[in-house]
Amino acid sequence: MLTGDQIYADDVAGPMLQAIHQVIELLGLYGETFDGVKFKNSDELYAKENRYYTRKEILPRTKVGKKWYRRGGVKHIFTSAFVKNHLVTFAEWMAMYLLVWSPALWDFIEYDSMKIPVKYKQIYEKELTCIHEFRKDLPMVQRLFAHIPAYMIFDDHDVTDDWNLTAKWEHRAYGNAFTKRIIGNGLMAYFLCQGWGNAPHVFDEAFMSSAQQYALQPDQPNHDRFIDTLLDFRHWH
Repeated sequence: MLTGDQIYADDVAGPMLQAIHQVIELLGLYGETFDGVKFKNSDELYAKENRYYTRKEILPRTKVGKKWYRRGGVKHIFTSAFVKNHLVTFAEWMAMYLLVWSPALWDFIEYDSMKIPVKYKQIYEKELTCIHEFRKDLPMVQRLFAHIPAYMIFDDHDVTDDWNLTAKWEHRAYGNAFTKRIIGNGLMAYFLCQGWGNAPHVFDEAFMSSAQQYALQPDQPNHDRFIDTLLDFRHWH
């Protein structure tokens, strides 16, 4: 049983996010539109000039009341200190899972440090060394898991750090359309890549109908409806 975090959606290496974006383009993974943010859709997000190590700038913030012992003001809803490359879109999550579980796509990946801001080039090169080591061992890991039945249980980093840690966190996160979409995208990918395989029988006809509607027509209404279905689901155990 794989407990803990199968992926880290909130602490992503720069070379990994580069690989993810290439997989999205290579496979033609679905795009999506957003509400409440400066960019209208995923294409605009991917086309940002400084698209690596700068995601903290676009993640939602909320006003925090001032207490006598703590400064108030505007704080990030997501609490991780390592959100520079936080996954945002459903396509990014799916590409991450494909790259983590299978070596098949890595042969098509090219790395380009020229697209990395100067202040992050050193950490990029350090992370790239780790990615090369990961890629080298991945075929053996895939072979191992191909022969061992496994359950895969999510933890916070499969979606984001401190996910659902407190009621106040939930209120802030699900009360923001963009944050809710990010969390929902993580759950969509978890369902397809982990949860569905754990216990296929618990996903009833209504659940699968919502999933199928999105698969056949991946527009914003169907996307949002499927996320609501996932957030209402209570049988991940």
